[in-house]
Amino acid sequence: MKKITSILAGLAFVGVISAQEAEMKATQAAFKANNLELAITEGRKAMDLINNNRSVKPDDLADFYAAYAQAAFRTNRHDLAGTVIERLNHLETQDYWVATNRDTRQDEFFFNKTAAETITNTGNYSRLKQQKPKSKHMPELRGIIATAAQDALSQANTSYEAQNFTQAGDKFVETYHLAKAIDSPSDLYYYYGGVAYMSAKDYKKATEIFNHLIDEEFTGVRTIYVAKDAQGNDVTFSNKEDMDAQIRLNLYKDGRTQQTESVEQDLYQNALYVMLNDENYENAVKYAEAASRKYPDNENIQQMVSAVYLRSGQTSEFEKSLKSRIDNNTASSQDYFNYAKTLDDREADSQEVMRYYQRSLELDANNKNALMNTGFHIMKPEKDLVAEMNANLGNTAKEKRIYEENKKKRADLYKAALPYFERAFEQDKSDMQVATILRTAYESLEMDDKYFEMRKHIEENR
Repeated sequence: MKKITSILAGLAFVGVISAQEAEMKATQAAFKANNLELAITEGRKAMDLINNNRSVKPDDLADFYAAYAQAAFRTNRHDLAGTVIERLNHLETQDYWVATNRDTRQDEFFFNKTAAETITNTGNYSRLKQQKPKSKHMPELRGIIATAAQDALSQANTSYEAQNFTQAGDKFVETYHLAKAIDSPSDLYYYYGGVAYMSAKDYKKATEIFNHLIDEEFTGVRTIYVAKDAQGNDVTFSNKEDMDAQIRLNLYKDGRTQQTESVEQDLYQNALYVMLNDENYENAVKYAEAASRKYPDNENIQQMVSAVYLRSGQTSEFEKSLKSRIDNNTASSQDYFNYAKTLDDREADSQEVMRYYQRSLELDANNKNALMNTGFHIMKPEKDLVAEMNANLGNTAKEKRIYEENKKKRADLYKAALPYFERAFEQDKSDMQVATILRTAYESLEMDDKYFEMRKHIEENR
């Protein structure tokens, strides 16, 4: 019974292999016949079958990958072409391992040593043998892909300069996939793609790119090779070998290496920006915490960290992040305003609230939010005063006295708040809310000229 089960399993396995080989051969035949769409269709079917199959010979797999990649490339499916060529490149440049499965009597091929040892040690396999790859497709394809990557990069730059940001993003990402397929430095192109999508307000695509790069600990730092030409100008080379060869020919001199600057701070800043705009707060919180730890002195990042906490409903974390910057003396005018506003909203001590509003204005005298909210905070008692006045509209001496006392207190509030509202109005004269407040203040303070001037302004700008 045991033997029969093994034979049936073996027959089923061979059936899968046959179907897979048929799809691979169909892909190659369609490509040779220049039926590229059919090659793509058959290639997809074959990829589904070979992903978890170890019995395809590396040479056969390489022939299939080459045909499928070129079909994808010629039909402008460059992302797909890059993915397939990346597999082909690994296949033709990295050692692999082979062992015989004694149950199926089939050779199985492994392209990862750890996985090979794990599988063969727990199954009925012969001893693993390490094999050297054969490179027969990549030398030709490498040049084709490098040229395509350069063309895509040129189109990306042109589109970006023309502010066609969506197309620029597509072309930078295309450059990334093509360059990655031939082991050329590529992550920077992916980052530029994210920046282009961000400029196009395609926040979902930008978020996907930026978050991937952060998870991969991308910094943008890379080594470049520089030498001086006969005129003393710096010229950059793609690799050390090219630079050294040119120096040996006495065409250049003073060769050296340089490290490019990190873009990691910009990466975190951009990632938070696009997630906030996409209202992707759950993800944003995770990256905000990392950004806050890494760059405690970056004001833009810290502002966005606070915004993430606020918009995600984590008010305690929002307040804590503000207070931390205040205590460390790294808070901005907006930070002080935000902290004062949180205290104000929960009816904290009035003097403490005013102290933080005033500190905000010390750092930025034109902070309109701080000006308005300082005025509002001063005016808070007005509601009770007006209620008291309305309750004492009678003709008795007592009612008249109470009314006048509260009227004077209300005028005193407006007198104290007036400079803040006036400065806020100077920041934006189209703000009818501020204009209306000023009209009421001027009326209360019996500043008739100012009152009529503001009333006219409101009527003309409704």
